[in-house]
Amino acid sequence: MKLRGWQLAALGLGCCALGWACSMEWEPAVFVSSEYPDSPAKYAAGDLGLVQGNYRLRDLVVAYRYLKGRKLSAEEQAALASTPPGSDNDMELPDGVGVPVWTAARGTNAAPEHGVPSTLRKYKHVYQVNGKSVEEDAIYLNCPENAFVTAASTAADRAKQWGASSSAYLDWLRGQDAVFANCDGQPAALPADAPANAPTLLREDRAYQIAAAHFYRAEWDAARNGFDAISRDNASPWQPWGQYLAARTDVRQAYVESQANRSGPEYDVSSFDPARMADAEKRLQSVIQQTKSDTMRHAAAMELEYVRIRCDSAAAADEIAHSLAGPKPDPELAQHLYDLRIIQLRNLPMGSSDLSQWIAAMQTNPSRAYAQWKAQPSMPWLIAALAGPAPDNSSVKELLDAAANVPTASPAYTTVTYQRARMLLQLKRDPEARALLTSELPRLQNDPSNPSAANAFRGLRMLTAINLDDLLRDAPRSIHDGSFDTNNSIETNQGGQTVLTDSPTERCYGIVVQGVLFPNSKNCIPKTPPGQFADDTSILFNERFPLSIWVDAAKSVALKPDHLHTELAEAAWTRAVILDRDAEAKALFPLLPEAIRKQAGDGTGFAAIFAMLHQSGLRPFLQPGVQPSANSQLDSFRDNWWCHSNQPGGPVEPYAQDQILWPLPDPLFLTADEKKRAAEETAVLEKEPSGSVWLSQRTLAYAREHPDDARVPEALAMAVRAMHYGCGDNADAAPEKETAKAAFQLLHRKYPKSVWTQKTPYYY
Repeated sequence: MKLRGWQLAALGLGCCALGWACSMEWEPAVFVSSEYPDSPAKYAAGDLGLVQGNYRLRDLVVAYRYLKGRKLSAEEQAALASTPPGSDNDMELPDGVGVPVWTAARGTNAAPEHGVPSTLRKYKHVYQVNGKSVEEDAIYLNCPENAFVTAASTAADRAKQWGASSSAYLDWLRGQDAVFANCDGQPAALPADAPANAPTLLREDRAYQIAAAHFYRAEWDAARNGFDAISRDNASPWQPWGQYLAARTDVRQAYVESQANRSGPEYDVSSFDPARMADAEKRLQSVIQQTKSDTMRHAAAMELEYVRIRCDSAAAADEIAHSLAGPKPDPELAQHLYDLRIIQLRNLPMGSSDLSQWIAAMQTNPSRAYAQWKAQPSMPWLIAALAGPAPDNSSVKELLDAAANVPTASPAYTTVTYQRARMLLQLKRDPEARALLTSELPRLQNDPSNPSAANAFRGLRMLTAINLDDLLRDAPRSIHDGSFDTNNSIETNQGGQTVLTDSPTERCYGIVVQGVLFPNSKNCIPKTPPGQFADDTSILFNERFPLSIWVDAAKSVALKPDHLHTELAEAAWTRAVILDRDAEAKALFPLLPEAIRKQAGDGTGFAAIFAMLHQSGLRPFLQPGVQPSANSQLDSFRDNWWCHSNQPGGPVEPYAQDQILWPLPDPLFLTADEKKRAAEETAVLEKEPSGSVWLSQRTLAYAREHPDDARVPEALAMAVRAMHYGCGDNADAAPEKETAKAAFQLLHRKYPKSVWTQKTPYYY
């Protein structure tokens, strides 16, 4: 989303040095979208699904409108789907539109000695003097898109009046080129004064061009004086805009000087000179009162709102919230959403409106929600009260009864029902919660446009399981479309591209313009297999379940789809090998993929180590989404085997905490002995190093004791490779570096003629 006002830009560069493996943190798989609705269009039309406290402000505003029994008009829904107005408060166009429009309109009609500008830049740098040095402090949008569009429109009009090859028109072009030359870098020359015999209109235009050039050069007094003079010149076509542009000069000066002097953080009230902002407010009020132009009144009103946000954010927020909350349609919906978000992002006072108070309760402070609901009962506050901390026992029945009475046709129904079930679980009324969730799941699972709700309800019901099979039936969930899987190989949403084909196994995208597929633009991406382990399931297996339950789960017929048996068995088998649990490894062996079975043997000896060296996706725990073991290729970003920091027992939190009870309770069917064994196994795993170190250490130990084993040279070479590509604790320090060196030296000293020695000329 583009900033409206003075836009700052930040550039981040990252690279990996040639010859080094790099590490990257991938976006987690998302099962419940806690940031935005599954179907924005349906949501904007009132089909809210499961409203989340972490939703963006704009989505909570929409929810509030419908929860209050109001609606969004078709125009508001369209505005919600469009890009909000951009910078400078002047109904800015999307980034990148203005310059091409101006370049096309300008053409090559210019005096030969002048030529066509090769580059047009829009951003200007702010520098701060720090002792004897000068440091870049900020970059702001100096020449907005509409400046170029307005110039293009004016050029077309002047070419029509004077002729495209006339001296007056070419002089006008030279003046406008000089204006835009001041958008970036060191100040360029001002437009030259118009010739004495120039048409009156050219002289009026030149006065405007000179004032605009002063504005872009940050010469505030000259710009303001120029715009004031224009406002008094009734013959100028720019006269109606004079006071408005003088006001913008005040605001721009207040901002730029605050950045150069570092008088406060951007958008903080203290960052802007109060006197300058007060002058701007007076000018804008005058424009609104005196103008007869709807366009100008709108522009002045938007700029005035910008000023008030920074001078009296509470009052501005209350006015904005009044428009957003309805019941009347808000013609400035997109802009008001953006402005309220600016107030929130800058931690400015949000005012006292019911809408702002409710958003704060949903996003950050639900503790007061119950009291607010009691004082002023409404559907928004009922949801906030249900989602907040459980009140005392005397109030629980009142809340649950109110939730039970919400009709199924209400846009609040799914959210209220979810929070009602969650509260029942908090109160240890598991049978009631399970019955409620079970009754609602068929409806939700039949709605493919809202997978988050179905996943969230299944996550709650999983916590009511009375045996392992019950839990396994609710453990698999569908990955939310648009998220990235944790094995970084599958992206289910190619934003902005067209879906060409969609089969059960893959989806193909391409760039299509007017029905024509651009050459070489088609790409096909494997689809995520249906049903994956979510955050809560991973936590239960990794931290709460002993190995015996892993084995039972991998064999259970209740676990579907079938690929989960393999993924679970691989993690459980790796766990068994590390824990030296031979019986469990043998029990899991038949469930492993053929590639592992061919090398591993059915125990926990060196054959298992040998197989693990060849399978970089193996790790002794589950992670949300597609398991890395599903991708047999070595990951060049060192996401191979496992990291010590990823061992179970650490501070693991789910991606969407608000979708499950937190801390996650133990399943009801776990015995005290199973909990004890799980804790003991977790403690052992936590003490082990990262996967590449663990495998290399055991390979070295075996090679020293069994030097004649034909597998040893290959295993040593694979150990060196693992130390290079594995997720180590610190690739440049012991034990990683010493282990890799020892494996390399033993390989070259003991097996100099082996093909594996030739394939391993270095250690890292």
